[in-house]
Amino acid sequence: MANLTNASDDLTLFSRSLVSRRHLLCHANVRTTVHRIGSSIHPSGPSGRRTTTKSPRAVATEALRLAQDALPPYSAVRSRKDFTQHQLFAILALKTFFKTDYRGIAQLLSDLGDLRKDLRLTKVPHDSTLCYAAARLLTVLSATSCI
Repeated sequence: MANLTNASDDLTLFSRSLVSRRHLLCHANVRTTVHRIGSSIHPSGPSGRRTTTKSPRAVATEALRLAQDALPPYSAVRSRKDFTQHQLFAILALKTFFKTDYRGIAQLLSDLGDLRKDLRLTKVPHDSTLCYAAARLLTVLSATSCI
C-alpha cells in the first residue's frame, strides 16, 4: 500500500508542476539573449516593432556601424592593417546571415562587388583570417559583457 501511495505522489508531482521540460530539475534555467540583455538593442521601426531585412547590404552596413561604435579599429598597434575589426565583424555577421562557412563567405565577397564596396574592402580576406578574427572578437565581446 505504501508503494502505491509513493508512486501516485510522484506522478502528481511531475504532472502538476513539471509540465515543461524546462522546469525539470536536471535542466538548467537558461535564459535567452533577449531575456538577459533586453530587446532594446534591436533596431525598431516607426511602430516600435523590430525590423528584419533580407538584404545583405543592409545587414553589412548595420553591422559595420555597430562595430565602429563598439570596437577599436585594430586589435594591436603593430597589426598589418589590411582589414579593420569593423570590417571583419561585418563579414562575420554576413557569414551568419548567409548561413555559410568561412570559405563560403570569402567566395561570396569575391563575387559580390557591391558588398565589398559597402564594407570598404580593397581585397577579400582569407578564410583563415576570418577564423582568427572570429576567435578574437568572441573573446573580446564575452569579456566586455562580463564588465
